[in-house]
Amino acid sequence: MPLANKIFVYSDHGEAAGQLEDCIRGFPCQVDRVKDFDQLRGFIEGGLADFILIDVRGVRDRFLQATGEDEPENLLTLPLAEIEKRHIFRVLSSTGGNKTRAAKILGIDTKTLYNKLKSYQVGMIRSRNKAANTAAAAQSVGEAKTNS
Repeated sequence: MPLANKIFVYSDHGEAAGQLEDCIRGFPCQVDRVKDFDQLRGFIEGGLADFILIDVRGVRDRFLQATGEDEPENLLTLPLAEIEKRHIFRVLSSTGGNKTRAAKILGIDTKTLYNKLKSYQVGMIRSRNKAANTAAAAQSVGEAKTNS
């Protein structure tokens, strides 16, 4: 059974991409070299490859910047669930809100995507209610102190 049907190879350093291609030359699959970072990002977000080999020298920072985060280094301190949530919303945005395509790119069933989105909305509603209740309780305590 082949590792993949289509493998993309990317490197900022031309010779490294050639070395990566040499490593997989015997594999029974199509191997293509990615021309630039934007094309690589498109292949990753579009789910167009089964497997991508990347020479990471100089690429890490560009990937972190591509996340659209103000402080990409903060991603390294976030819980996995929050990273997953942000990634799902990024993919949804890149598909123009098409949930079926987004689910395919994410490699999950459409129903799973709908359930995740529903859970995110429930979590947001609970957070809003909790914040409103906390504010109301603080206001009640403040009023009680001024009345006594």
